Amino acid sequence: MERLGDFPSAGWHLTAEQLRKYASRGRPFPENRWLAASCHNAEELALAEQMGVDFVTLSPVQPTLTHPDAQPLGWPQATQLIADFNRPVFLLGGVGPAERQQAWESGAQGVAGIRAFWPDEIV
Repeated sequence: MERLGDFPSAGWHLTAEQLRKYASRGRPFPENRWLAASCHNAEELALAEQMGVDFVTLSPVQPTLTHPDAQPLGWPQATQLIADFNRPVFLLGGVGPAERQQAWESGAQGVAGIRAFWPDEIV
């Protein structure tokens, strides 16, 4: 966050750790620059809202090879968290293009991912 001024036209995607550390300071730069955050629970979503992010990724929805020890939210909990949040949400973690319709039905803007979108030899 200390280097925000070094990249005047860049948007930022905060990790959950950065979000927890800096949320009390409010939005770190003007509204005309994108700000996103990684969230995993209701507490982090509340911090993201407090900070004024433009959108979040919410994860993991399902088991994922990228974070095998993470406890998945599951579709019902993800849907409830989205319903209680007033900003765009992209679902991440064990989801890909095949889950896009279910993500939309849960209230998400769509899905994000790594393995679901890249060939195995790249990941």
